[in-house]
Amino acid sequence: FWRNTAIATLAPGTTYTMPAGTLGYEWDEDRDNGFRPDGSFPLSSTTVNIQFLYLLDWGSNYGSGTPTHSLTLYRHSSGALVFGAGTVQWSWGLDSNHDNGGLAPDRNMQQATVNLLADMGVQPVTLQPGLAAAAASTDTTAPTSSITSPTAGSTVQMGRPVTITGTATDTGGGVVSAVEVSVDGGATWQRATGRATWSYTWTPGGALGPVTIKSSAIDDSGNIETPSAGVTVTVNPPSCPCSIWSNTTTPAVASQNDSNPVELGVRFRSDLSGYITAIRFYKGSANTGTHTGHLWTNTGTLLASVTFAGETASGWQQATLSTPVAIAANTTYVVSYYAPAGGWAVNLSYFATSSFNSPPLHALADRLDGPNGVYRYGASGFPTNTYQSSNYWVDVVFNTTAPGSPPTVTSVSPASGASGVAVGTKVTATFSKAMNAATISGSTFQLRDPANALVAATVTYDGTTFTATLQPTSPLATSSTYTATVIGGASGVKDQSGNALAANFTWSFTTSATSPTCPCTIWSGATTPAVASQNDSNPVELGVRFRSDLSGYITAIRFYKGPANTGTHTGHLWTNTGTLLASVTFAGETASGWQQATLSTPVAIAANTTYVVSYYAPAGGYAVNLPYFASSFNSPPLHALADGLDGPNGVYRYGASGFPTNTYQSSNYWVDVVFTVP
Repeated sequence: FWRNTAIATLAPGTTYTMPAGTLGYEWDEDRDNGFRPDGSFPLSSTTVNIQFLYLLDWGSNYGSGTPTHSLTLYRHSSGALVFGAGTVQWSWGLDSNHDNGGLAPDRNMQQATVNLLADMGVQPVTLQPGLAAAAASTDTTAPTSSITSPTAGSTVQMGRPVTITGTATDTGGGVVSAVEVSVDGGATWQRATGRATWSYTWTPGGALGPVTIKSSAIDDSGNIETPSAGVTVTVNPPSCPCSIWSNTTTPAVASQNDSNPVELGVRFRSDLSGYITAIRFYKGSANTGTHTGHLWTNTGTLLASVTFAGETASGWQQATLSTPVAIAANTTYVVSYYAPAGGWAVNLSYFATSSFNSPPLHALADRLDGPNGVYRYGASGFPTNTYQSSNYWVDVVFNTTAPGSPPTVTSVSPASGASGVAVGTKVTATFSKAMNAATISGSTFQLRDPANALVAATVTYDGTTFTATLQPTSPLATSSTYTATVIGGASGVKDQSGNALAANFTWSFTTSATSPTCPCTIWSGATTPAVASQNDSNPVELGVRFRSDLSGYITAIRFYKGPANTGTHTGHLWTNTGTLLASVTFAGETASGWQQATLSTPVAIAANTTYVVSYYAPAGGYAVNLPYFASSFNSPPLHALADGLDGPNGVYRYGASGFPTNTYQSSNYWVDVVFTVP
């Protein structure tokens, strides 16, 4: 779009400002409101501080704000390009023939319009002086992207923000213009931040269980990547008790100048069934008198009420219900309180265009299953009036289980009854709620062999995922059935309220019939690549991500060499995050085939931990199969990981030797290790 303009050659971090008047008196935001076309990407960004004239809703309520305008472009599924100027005055930059004329046209905007029309298949009969002829883009190759975090098989917690990260590349002659992310298997998409390296913050909500994250890159010709299978993670229960707003959240107006008695409320839903145990509201200094809280169905049936006591002069107030109220998932309720002297807290237009989401709880957008926020002047009762989608700062305390209910085990690994389990496996148990970490140890989480002897192991607990992990200190025996037990009762594991697991939770699994014979490698010496020497003479570091089922030692590094892969090669072993553990220079190489260099000192590695092995090819000509790592390649105890499982695979870095982080189409660059056990 910006080719042949000064904008195309801007240095990183610098900007170009278009002439005054081109933004205009009426313009739009490119908002991610559920209606943004797939593959749309921004061509500019202008943030303006608007006083009193910013439209706050879908109607005629105006206020102040800091909206951002963007030029946008996308390619429709029909192949047509769709350009959005987002302003009534884009044409003011093209010539001086308009109201309030006199401003000189902007060559960059003129050239961009010539480029755009060329890409749409339209050419001028004559071209104004100073502009460059433009040909339509011939780039029809979609870019590619990959997700580096979280990794496949990871667990995330509902309501706890997760940063999804990844990389994207374009080989069609253009550049990556945007990346979109889906957290529902491709049903809906949101734009990520960044391009070649990108991120997106996701707060898991909706249902518990498996969720597939996908990414899709768009290039500057509007070509959209067909998403890969993505990465599947498991959403675990939230850490509750929880509320819609935190105790540190404060309103814009703590006490409205209104002394009339009034009932004030908020419409909300929960993603999960559970219990409302208390009602909360934010109190300003003028909000005096005795307050009562109420919980209602969406149509006004009173479910519970409570009188607040022991209030502070201001801030969040909370009153516990005498009996917790069960609520259903994805069902609307209203929580309210009565302010006999007015002085209530408020933010105008808070619910005008969107819900406030704090999974599993959601304060609903105005008109989503009724108005929000709501009020009623006079006597206390069900509030039904609304004014400018205001938030009156009423909240609930929600829990997935009733107070006093015991924790349960919701999932285990290996699965109950599993067979062929690797002898280096770890054993995990995930609980239904936050646990007291001090109660989870080797005495309350145990693994026993077929003779009922206790297996020596280390036990840890992850409070964010509610998961206990038992890692045996030595490999398990082959063809053996092991029994794992989480101890319940008074001497067993307990939640943070002291409630014990009701009874012992026990399951069994059987290990593989064979134990690996080492020294061993990921690929055998007879394995050969599809391409022995890629037609690429640039110096490059190439690597593979791998794990071992067992703790042991890396004693050597290997790579497959084609005839064009000349020069002196160096091998490197890294942690998953790029700390160099060892390096070695290859000597006595053959013209082609597998090459191997022994480390001066073997490097100890831990079981079920990710590492990267790489080598530097100073003349390129590297071996490659693409794509290869759509799934892991397993050669127990070693595993070359699937792309996206704890990071991208395979990886490369052009230029000087170093830790490789780029990836392209899940390629295998045929780098390997020699592994042995003590």
